[in-house]
Amino acid sequence: MTEHTIFIVAGEPSGDLHGANLARAIRRIEPSIVLHGIGGEQMSAAGMELRHDLAREAIMGFTEVLRKFGRIHAIFRDTVKFLENNRPDLLILIDYPGFNLRLAECAKRLDMKTVYYICPQVWAWGKRRVEQIARFVEKVLVILDFEESIYKGAGVNVEFVGHPLIDHIEKTRLDEKFIAERKKTQGITLGLLPGSRPQEVRRHLPIMLRTIAILCQELPDPHFVVACPNERMGRLAQQILDKWRHRETRKKQESRLRVDVVCGKTYEVIKLSDLCLVASGTATLETAYFLKPMIVIYKTSFVSWLLARSVVKVEHIAMVNIFAGKKVIPEFIQSDARPERIAAEVLALLNDDRRRADLELTLREVKDRLGTPGASERAARAIIDLLKHPTTGSQAGIWRPVPTG
Repeated sequence: MTEHTIFIVAGEPSGDLHGANLARAIRRIEPSIVLHGIGGEQMSAAGMELRHDLAREAIMGFTEVLRKFGRIHAIFRDTVKFLENNRPDLLILIDYPGFNLRLAECAKRLDMKTVYYICPQVWAWGKRRVEQIARFVEKVLVILDFEESIYKGAGVNVEFVGHPLIDHIEKTRLDEKFIAERKKTQGITLGLLPGSRPQEVRRHLPIMLRTIAILCQELPDPHFVVACPNERMGRLAQQILDKWRHRETRKKQESRLRVDVVCGKTYEVIKLSDLCLVASGTATLETAYFLKPMIVIYKTSFVSWLLARSVVKVEHIAMVNIFAGKKVIPEFIQSDARPERIAAEVLALLNDDRRRADLELTLREVKDRLGTPGASERAARAIIDLLKHPTTGSQAGIWRPVPTG
């Protein structure tokens, strides 16, 4: 295979992770391929030459995007200029639709082939995004099984490769000593997963802390562990915890309230916990993988919430509930995310053995539907195949079968 250049774009921590795994898989199969792109420290560590660390910005929500619009727009302009001047053989987009759908349109004008890997949640946002992707993208690689039929129905060249999260979890060596030591603790352990972005931690962690303050009065000798993806989020979480503890010093429960902040051990925290409070997002699937009962919390700015309600087309936000087609995981969203209500649901779930057993069965089904290990390699092979056989792609993004015989 002659040398080819691929440009990969990811704009948030989960995309950075999956982009890094994809880059490694591409290099294992075709070491000669040159990889450039936009992402984060994990993609950089995978050997990619990054123009911008967009994953570090890690913004979400309408009002949050507006505040950083100038910075994001400058990165977008620079990226388009790079594509114009360097003409990579393939553009790979990973989630981040606000940025990437516009970039796909620009790439189409430049007659550049584009693959969308880990697509926008079109089933939540409506068919307009499916139509956009059909116009601008040569191939779609989906990670959720039910997405395949959505794109096929729109005539898109689509392939289900499975969820790369499975590979990442199974390749991660858990610190079993950490888990064993924490499991010696008497009483219930609750894992708190407030999110991977600063604004998520700022909005969700205070709610979680007020919730566990209530639980501390009801549970015998409870222990709470805040899981942060990295040191940066860990420092923020510790600051929030310290301020909260300072305000709580005069309350009786503070003396027996044990809360630790742990960085880089999210899977260990999930595994050792009896139940997790989880911010909506990838962490819900990670918790499902370990078959742990959970309660999902989500809160954003009021304006962002109003705008999201006007366009989002799904009844539930937790991926487990979307897979199941019904609410099996409790969701506390926006104004419903009140500590007293969340605490009551935690106690109800902990005290209901039958409900937890039924929930575990549902979580096993969700885990099975995420696909088998090897998603990153399957995606890499599909991408390389498109480079080798470009005529099997689409015209204007619409798939047509290759004649045989």
